[in-house]
Amino acid sequence: MLTVVSTLVEAAIAHQDFLVQKRSIWASPFFDNLKKRVDTIFKTHLGIDSAKDMRQSTQALLGIQKNATKDLALVKVQVEEDFKKDKPRQTEILKQLGFTAHLKDVQNKDQEALISLLYMFKTNLPGLRAEMEAKGTDKTSLDAIVAYADTLKNANVSQETFKSSKKTITADALADFNGIYSDVISVCRIAAKLLTEKPTSKSSSAIVKY
Repeated sequence: MLTVVSTLVEAAIAHQDFLVQKRSIWASPFFDNLKKRVDTIFKTHLGIDSAKDMRQSTQALLGIQKNATKDLALVKVQVEEDFKKDKPRQTEILKQLGFTAHLKDVQNKDQEALISLLYMFKTNLPGLRAEMEAKGTDKTSLDAIVAYADTLKNANVSQETFKSSKKTITADALADFNGIYSDVISVCRIAAKLLTEKPTSKSSSAIVKY
């Protein structure tokens, strides 16, 4: 929840010149103070020095997950088509590369399943690479997937480190969480109406959907 709130505050800051024209009470230091509140809550109650650290860790992980899933899908369809006349071999390759055991969970955005699939892929690819490349699979795609195995694992560890640093949620913490959430959502509801007058952008869309 705090990561979402932090992202929304950053989006509002990106549009503060426009928003302040429509609502003068939001003039500086209104948004900066909101950001400081979020950072303070992260540090005080979750043991994280900056909301930005947690947000960037999450965004990096999601970016890696998206790219890895895309490249895996590309390799999978090539295996299916290149070996469609030899079903037993097609099945065996997909099994060895981890698709059979983990693909369904990966499609449901299970990070642990994706890591498992990537490590099966990395471990078993050497015995299959020449055969797959001879059929037409691009070497670059295979190399990229192998690299994702360690990259995703490290990003996942980084995020879990942030999560594990959480302190016990006290009544004071809960009050702070609910308070900042209520205030930021109020800002977003008003800003969403105001931003309908302005051409949409990636950051404004983050506000408008709330």
